[in-house]
Amino acid sequence: MNNVNPARPAKGKGHFNIIDILIIIFILLVAGGAVFLFIFTGTGAADKTAYDIEYQLWYDQQRPEFSDRIKAGDKVYDLSGEYALGEVVAVDVRPCIVDSYDKMSEQMIGTIMPDRYSIYVTVKGKATKKNEAYYIGPVRLVVGSRIDTRYPDFQSTASCVQVGVPVSEE
Repeated sequence: MNNVNPARPAKGKGHFNIIDILIIIFILLVAGGAVFLFIFTGTGAADKTAYDIEYQLWYDQQRPEFSDRIKAGDKVYDLSGEYALGEVVAVDVRPCIVDSYDKMSEQMIGTIMPDRYSIYVTVKGKATKKNEAYYIGPVRLVVGSRIDTRYPDFQSTASCVQVGVPVSEE
């Protein structure tokens, strides 16, 4: 006796049911979303115009031997050396002041750290604008951002403390 059901196709021959169709639709939606994210996101959002921009970097708590390593005219690069971030316009070396809490007066006071310096470096470079921020390569220039930098005779991480608006944007 043969146990084959004539209403059911033989194994090896496939047929679609509603679950198969839903899985295919889900896969197509995920693939379409990925294509949208990778291709269309950000298209037209970046301004390809190069702006002359000045920004200031702050290197905090540097030892005395590093206080004279950065000079006006030095080129600044990101830590990998792949992107030129601009040229040093000015260098300002100041004593390092650290905020500390005074328990007697219950106030924050500025205390000068001995043998430590804050180095403020003004850099001029060419940047593009995207999403209301300026970029030099992949480096985003906004106040508070941390930037890994390299100079001919110095490398360290700086905080961006000032970003100047280009003359053409004012």
